[in-house]
Amino acid sequence: MSMTSRLITPARLTVPMALAGLGLYAIAILGYSPAADLSVALLHPDPASFGQIYVHYSLLPRLVVAVLAGAALAFAATIFQLLLKNPLAEPSTLGILSGAQLTITLVTLSTVTVSAVQRDIAALIGALAAVAIIVGLTRKPASRR
Repeated sequence: MSMTSRLITPARLTVPMALAGLGLYAIAILGYSPAADLSVALLHPDPASFGQIYVHYSLLPRLVVAVLAGAALAFAATIFQLLLKNPLAEPSTLGILSGAQLTITLVTLSTVTVSAVQRDIAALIGALAAVAIIVGLTRKPASRR
């Protein structure tokens, strides 16, 4: 068995850690110790109970978005590590985050009003430009004969 198959990656820990965090938060802060109360709050909250409404409409959507965002970031970091064969590679250390922030700054400074969609497109273009620069710099030159 290879060493890489035994490693616990962030992608494998995202969902269990998020569910454990939600459970501990619900038990400690909101006082939901019985599993029945928590399942009712998650699926069909009682409109008269502030705690159940809070769990259903505030904590549950945040938990879902956090799990999805964490899984996406872990997936992106894993892909970078596999492609570049570098266990320390991640979007922030490779400059992809900086490329996205630079283009957002340039678009914001160059136009009067910027919508959220324009910012997102600018960030995507800047991140892809940073990836292209990184791939270009890490490419090995062809051997000359």
